[in-house]
Amino acid sequence: MKKLFILYSGISLFYLTACSSDTTENTLTEQPTSKVITYMPSFANYTTKKIQYYNVNNEIIADTTFDNTGAWIQRVVRTLNGNIKTTQTYNSSNTLTGTNTEEFDSNGRLINTTGEYNTVFTYNTNNTVTSSSSINGTIYFTFSKNPDGIINNRVDINNSNVSLNFQNQLPIEYLIDGNIAGNFTYYPNPMPSNLLKSVTDMNNTILRAYRLEHLPSSCNSYLKNWLWIYRYEREFDALNYQTHVKNIYIDTNVIPNTETITAESFYFYN
Repeated sequence: MKKLFILYSGISLFYLTACSSDTTENTLTEQPTSKVITYMPSFANYTTKKIQYYNVNNEIIADTTFDNTGAWIQRVVRTLNGNIKTTQTYNSSNTLTGTNTEEFDSNGRLINTTGEYNTVFTYNTNNTVTSSSSINGTIYFTFSKNPDGIINNRVDINNSNVSLNFQNQLPIEYLIDGNIAGNFTYYPNPMPSNLLKSVTDMNNTILRAYRLEHLPSSCNSYLKNWLWIYRYEREFDALNYQTHVKNIYIDTNVIPNTETITAESFYFYN
């Protein structure tokens, strides 16, 4: 089985991101670290390139965006202090441009966010989760769970609701006020066990941005089609780790529909 290795703190994030060429990238590939390189809109004609390094828990520990000359234009630093995860974004002048925090309870459930969203999540005895403003207490949404414990419904203060229909713990249909608005399909390749997410992880994915439609990209199968808007061309190695992915946007406003590559990613495992 392939293993992901940690990028030790002896290699500082600033050292990783402050260089203005691919020298840093080439140096760090010698470290026993997994990474993902994403070119936007594609490898052949990219304008930006994002390089992300992962630790043994599949968490991003270094995240830098470069322009097509190799100069870094943004870096994202993630730190964990107890149950609080902090994400800081810096521009090319090394100026802090944004800070977000997430707080988790002893069970790993997301309970508080600050920054872009200032939210408190309350886990109720009736199997629901309430999100409310940590500033004035206003209730934003109430989330409900299916029998597997996965969030499958969201109701807002106007009683409008969105929901997911599941099959074998995979969201396959997206509904708005009870009407099917789109579908999700997946590749048959089984996801390796060390990449599988827990129910708590999947629920946190939904809660951190309030969106149920984020789950298909973060569940335990490789997404193939996201609603009618995106499809994903994926290549896999012999152990079903993905090695190459193209994100393709489908423009349904024209007939025939047109498709455009919006991102191309390469995955590396050590």
